[in-house]
Order: sequence, then C-alpha cells, then structure tokens
Amino acid sequence: MRGTNILVLSPDPADQMYNGRWRDILEQLTTSLQHFGIEVSHAAWTRDLRMVPHRPQLVLPLLAWGYQRAHEQWLDTCKDWQRHQIPVHNPPDVLQWNSDKSYLKTLAEKGAPVVPSLYFDEISTSRLRESLSYFDVDRVVLKPTVSATAYKTSIWEAGQLISDPPEGSCIVQPYLRSIETEGEISLIFISGQYSHGLRKTPVAGDFRVQPEFGGRLTHHEPDQSAISTATKILETIGTSLLYARIDLVLNQNNEWALLEAELIEPDLFLGLDHKNGHMLGEAILNRINGQDIEQEKQMT
Repeated sequence: MRGTNILVLSPDPADQMYNGRWRDILEQLTTSLQHFGIEVSHAAWTRDLRMVPHRPQLVLPLLAWGYQRAHEQWLDTCKDWQRHQIPVHNPPDVLQWNSDKSYLKTLAEKGAPVVPSLYFDEISTSRLRESLSYFDVDRVVLKPTVSATAYKTSIWEAGQLISDPPEGSCIVQPYLRSIETEGEISLIFISGQYSHGLRKTPVAGDFRVQPEFGGRLTHHEPDQSAISTATKILETIGTSLLYARIDLVLNQNNEWALLEAELIEPDLFLGLDHKNGHMLGEAILNRINGQDIEQEKQMT
C-alpha cells in the first residue's frame, strides 16, 4: 500500500532524552516498515498534532521518551488526543493508565502474576525496613511510580542511606537475584500475538539491564511457560493493543512474574526480530484499514 503514512512521537527537544539513542531505533523502525510502503515521520510528543503537515493515518508514541519528567503534561496531552480523535495507538486511555506503575497493583488484584510490590506516597527509611521484613529479603528495589529507563531506581539494604530517592509516590519490590544470573526477558506482542523475544542481562555489579547502563541484549526464544504467563497478563489488561512488550523475571519461587508491561514507548527491538518487523507492518496496515476493529467485533 503506497501513500500510507504514520507519525512516530519522539522526545521533546528540551528533554535530556532527546540526546539518547532514539534516532537509531527510529531508523530501524523506518527500515522495517518501508517494505510495506509505509512512510514514517516523527515529531515531539509535546507538539500539537493537529498542526503537523500531512495528517498521519496513525500515530505511534513509541519514542515519546521523557514523559516521566512532565507527567501532568503527558496526562493532559493524552486527553487532548482523545478529545480531538487523533489516531494514536496504543489508545490514549491506555497511555494514561500505563504511565503510572500503580497499574501493577490493578493487574495483581485481578490475578495476574506480578512481582510483589508495596506502594507508598513517599519513602522513608522506616518504610524500607518494613519492606525488608514484609518480603523477607535483605535488599529491595526502590523506584518512582512514574519512571522509565531506571529513572531514580536504586537498591537499598539496611544500614544504607537512600541514594537519589524518588520524590513523591514510589514502589518497592524485593530484589530478585535471578536478575544477576538469568537477567530479564522481554516478549513482544503485536495485535495480541507473540512476535519475538529477547534476554537483557546487566553488566557485572549492576542490576539495570537497559543498554544505557551497559545491559547486554540477545535474541531469546522463551519457553511455553513464559509465553503463557505473558499471554495471561495481556488477557488481564483486556484491551486491544497494537503492540506490547511484557518484561518478565523469575521470582523467588522460580516462576515467571511481570516486572513491567510496556505499552507506551517500548523499544520493540526489531533488530532482534527474525521476521524483520513483518508482524508490526501488517498490524499497522490492518489498524489503519479498520480490520483489527472488525476482527475484535467478530470475536465478541
């Protein structure tokens, strides 16, 4: 299909993430989609999308990095997209919901296998000590409820000072030693179907698996239990998603558990996809043509 055009949302030029590796990811995405005749342009997520030239047929927030530092603006912008019927996918209501990690609590309450978590309006040493006892561990991971790319994320153990603590609400989880040995696996789903997977492992002495911190990324074929776990999580979310990246870790019982459901701006790691983004290209065309919606109606 020639003449198909999509818009990918990128970091705001004023945000520090603008100097990150998003251009390399955009290039990979563009290369994968051009085989479907899909033209890709980009604009900052903070821009008024009604003013961009050549009104896009679909808007993907895949590179809208930095929203965590302007969260209220992000929420307002999502509402504007919804109000003005901008064709953003995943849908704006999903983008709002997924931007605060308290969504993990919602999924856990619905029965999804989530890494055990405690939520606080603000952090203190006494609350961290309580968390050690609650999880029966000697170390916990502390992060803001609004965070990305390990922003203000740290490990704490008794006797330590809180290093670069979150400001405001936060989430505390047990430190899982499987991160050091097994790393974290990411399962990419396109229109609800499994596409490809990868393993992310940290450098020695670190727990952060992101490439920005030296994390190593390799293609990975997940076992059926991992795929079943990720599928259950998507079913619990219960929304028709164009894309999703489900990040899993082995918990203290050696079972797969959800660390993050990345539904806003995940790197889909198309360079590790042996299908070279074929599923994503087809899904974009189907979404533009309304086929996904029709299929969903038929299923219900």
